[in-house]
Amino acid sequence: MNFRPQVESLRGRVIGMMGELRRVLRKEWSLDKRTVRVIYKGLVVACASFGVGVWCDVLRFQNTRELVNRCQRRVLYRCMVFCRTVSMHAMQVLMGELPWDLAFLRRGVMFRAKRGDDFVPSVRFVSENIWFESGMGYFC
Repeated sequence: MNFRPQVESLRGRVIGMMGELRRVLRKEWSLDKRTVRVIYKGLVVACASFGVGVWCDVLRFQNTRELVNRCQRRVLYRCMVFCRTVSMHAMQVLMGELPWDLAFLRRGVMFRAKRGDDFVPSVRFVSENIWFESGMGYFC
């Protein structure tokens, strides 16, 4: 099966959702960080990861991970007060969240474990590759 259209439609869904949330997440209202995190985790991540138990296998491809993480950058920029030049990795640290590719992979594995399905044999391999490809996985 091809889940690329599902992943590509993620950007449109996230942009539409953030447009609706723009009224609530205004920078002038200065919501505290805890409230923003509740909205982020409870609404945005949950809606963006809809059906991830089915399509988490696609996260083994680099272009899919890039598409997912691009969407996260847009959401993080809207949720917190950042300059546009702040890197996505810095935004993730300041927000205290995982990159979406890893968070979605975790949600997919948890979904499959609850259903009792067999895990994809490459789940561990995929997560290790994501870690090593990021440049953070090499220890000397």
